[in-house]
Amino acid sequence: MRAHKRIPKTWEVQPLKPGQKAAAKATCGHCGLSWDDGKVTGMTPAPSARCPFEAFHLDAPEPAEQVLRACNTGRKIKLSISDDDLCSGCRHCAYNPGELSGCALKWPGFFDADGYCRRCPKFTGAKRAVRHKTTTTP
Repeated sequence: MRAHKRIPKTWEVQPLKPGQKAAAKATCGHCGLSWDDGKVTGMTPAPSARCPFEAFHLDAPEPAEQVLRACNTGRKIKLSISDDDLCSGCRHCAYNPGELSGCALKWPGFFDADGYCRRCPKFTGAKRAVRHKTTTTP
């Protein structure tokens, strides 16, 4: 019996086919799928050996499923995110510490049962620092 839903062809990381070589093969102990963890993408190398196919595991924890379902409806949703959340450092996030934050891409990331975004295929990296004009006083 399969322990995962079908992985879409458009998914950033694709499972390895039987016998396919990889620079750093990793295999999920839950779903049994393998991937090349040596290939750098928005999801790999997988942090803490997390499966890049977790969103497709058949028995994902209920709270995470609810958050994912809410985020993938296409509606503009505001979420409370922490400063150590992946989203807080993304250019697409309108991060408001202590308030509800928004995502220009409608939250495409994957959230754990505690509501933390752990992986996002659209993550763009750290926000650019705002440069302030320096003035000197005579």
